[in-house]
Amino acid sequence: MRKITAKIAAGVLALMMAVSTVPESINAFAGENVVNEFGKAGGEAFLAGNGAAQTEVTPGTYSVAVKLQKSGTDMEAEDYFSDAYTSMAGSCINGPAVLVVHKDGTATATLNLTSVSMGPITAWASEWVIAQDKTYTESKAVRVDEVTEEGNPSKISFKIPDISANGVYVSMNTGGNHANKAIFAIDWKNIQKTSDDTSDSSNVEGEDNEVSLQDGVYKISGQMLKVDKESLSMSNGAIDHDMKLTVKDGKKMLTMNFKGLTVAGQLGYLDQLKYFQTGYTLDQYGNPQGMLSDVTVNTYQKNEDGTLVSDSFGTSYPAEITFELIPEAEKDGYVPLQMVVPVMEAISAGTGTQTVFLKLDWTSLKEWVELPDVPEKPAQPVVTVKTPAVPQTVKAVSAAYSKVKISWKIVSGATGYEVYQYNSKTKKYSKVATVKGTSYTKTGLTTGNSYTFKVRAYTTKSGKTAYGSYSKAVSAKPALAKVTGVKVKNSSSKAAKVTWKKVSGASGYEIVRATKSNGKFKKVKTITKGSTVTYTNKKLIKKKKYYYKVRAYRKVGKKKVYSSYSSKVKVTIKK
Repeated sequence: MRKITAKIAAGVLALMMAVSTVPESINAFAGENVVNEFGKAGGEAFLAGNGAAQTEVTPGTYSVAVKLQKSGTDMEAEDYFSDAYTSMAGSCINGPAVLVVHKDGTATATLNLTSVSMGPITAWASEWVIAQDKTYTESKAVRVDEVTEEGNPSKISFKIPDISANGVYVSMNTGGNHANKAIFAIDWKNIQKTSDDTSDSSNVEGEDNEVSLQDGVYKISGQMLKVDKESLSMSNGAIDHDMKLTVKDGKKMLTMNFKGLTVAGQLGYLDQLKYFQTGYTLDQYGNPQGMLSDVTVNTYQKNEDGTLVSDSFGTSYPAEITFELIPEAEKDGYVPLQMVVPVMEAISAGTGTQTVFLKLDWTSLKEWVELPDVPEKPAQPVVTVKTPAVPQTVKAVSAAYSKVKISWKIVSGATGYEVYQYNSKTKKYSKVATVKGTSYTKTGLTTGNSYTFKVRAYTTKSGKTAYGSYSKAVSAKPALAKVTGVKVKNSSSKAAKVTWKKVSGASGYEIVRATKSNGKFKKVKTITKGSTVTYTNKKLIKKKKYYYKVRAYRKVGKKKVYSSYSSKVKVTIKK
């Protein structure tokens, strides 16, 4: 059987520091040069620590406590391991380190990591770098041995540098835009030997390592990254992270499996997948440029009854694909891909075509093991939920001084409806109600302010729910009701008494008067209490006609928001 050679790049996370808190001279580890510069070479024992903590550690495997201390900790002091110096990110270390002292006098440390909670924020430390000393004049990236499903490093390994203190100077990123400095303090005094094993699973240096692969089938893990080669792509949620690598006669073919992903509450799929041929380049923004080739689609997404998945965005979505691995991916682990996400294109035109990098973790490579056939379960009834139509004739009107009523026509087959309100601060819509009927009244609103709403229908069947598209946006302002029940009479000598019905939510009223039916009305009185519903206008002229109208107002902050005027009423002064 013919053997081929593949370069296995150590680590799955690229070192991409955003600002100069760590010097730009960060380089990858360089094989034997690392031992000469950093390792305690020249004898079988590893000379660890200094001062009271200094000890010679013979070849073998050890367990030793490690703390993440603040960058300013005095590593020459006797209390360097005190909790008083622990970094805010100190809780990221998950248990003691495994230390392997090799026969050449060098030592390798492996640490398990976990997330860090800092107040309400939970983050992972990533982009770990090991420095020779606190000047950070020369720094090396760690090897990432394991990552979480989200791509966060959960296990790292590194060679212990040749330093004179009791710890290792490091930097990492905890979610900001710059590297944070700290120190791995090592409790050399209490190190415990666990075995005589001096081997390590693989080289911890950042160099490419030659590995011979026989023809066969292998499993390798990977993630979808944005073009910055650091952030997870939305498409990462649509792939099976365990992939099949088939090697035959020197040719490598990668097989990937896909599933649906949810975008803005809607189920969608990846489509029209292509890969960039060898020789591609990057533009100034990191986007790959070059010739594209179609992948081979082996199977398509299907429903439980065996029919092809179809939705309002399209059909024949890939479920399994295969394509030839380009040589560049064997060196750096990056495979540039292009795809279309139809659901994204439907939401926002021009955003459906996506370019990403598939990042392969060569350290995860192992022989593919086919699982035994499992007897099929009895076929279950196929449940198909039809997507409901868009609600039509959607209206929004004032229902009171603090309410807006939204209504729409019934959608055939809909189980219910969701009502969404626009938030001018976040610039987004959020759900405010789920109803079964064809109207909803939003309460607790401010008189005179404009509010915007959308509605969508949904259908639920046998535990499955399908959502329709959103309706057009409609807006309305809560308003005071028009003053009604207005009456006027010549109640006493040269006086007219005006009465009306109380308006809910009113802070007061304004009464205007005219001396002609079509004449100009002028304000004659402002009532400052919403409970007052009468006003007597005095010193009028006998035998003259007067016309009156009333409107309510509500105070909103320092402003008054008015209702419309009432119908006019007339009185002739006879007394």
